[in-house]
Amino acid sequence: MLTLSYRTLGALVAAAVVAGWLSASVATPPPVASQELPGRRTPAAATVATIPALALDMAGRPTPRPSGSRNPFAFGGARGSVAASAATVSADSAAPVDATVPAPAVSPAPRWSLVGMATDAAARLTAVLAGASGVHLVTLGDRLPDGAEVTGIAAGQITLRTPDGETYVLRLP
Repeated sequence: MLTLSYRTLGALVAAAVVAGWLSASVATPPPVASQELPGRRTPAAATVATIPALALDMAGRPTPRPSGSRNPFAFGGARGSVAASAATVSADSAAPVDATVPAPAVSPAPRWSLVGMATDAAARLTAVLAGASGVHLVTLGDRLPDGAEVTGIAAGQITLRTPDGETYVLRLP
């Protein structure tokens, strides 16, 4: 068996790397020195377009700017307000409208979001809730800092009951 010293082995590996590098540079073709596009053809005769006098007159005018009190999101024309246009409608063509319509009651959105679920060795589900007070790991029957109670846990969802009796079902995104 042939034994080599580390020095001889290193020299052989270095020579192999140099030989490979040199052979790769010889085998690849040289890059293209320059690329030229074929010559462009110029059009035979340039056409001249005539602009009508009206277009020239309009092009010379300054663009009118809207006034500062104009609100593009308000309903109604720019010349008058809604009240002024409503005054022009005849009394027998318009039905009376009650302006004090109460807004529908909207329950507040839950302050918690379900960000994960976990199970332990006993197959008991644990929900991971995120809210303003941080991240909480809760199981069935636990109470949250805002007083909400966990009334149900299933795969991918949790049911919370607030102190005022509202029930929310949170689902994983």
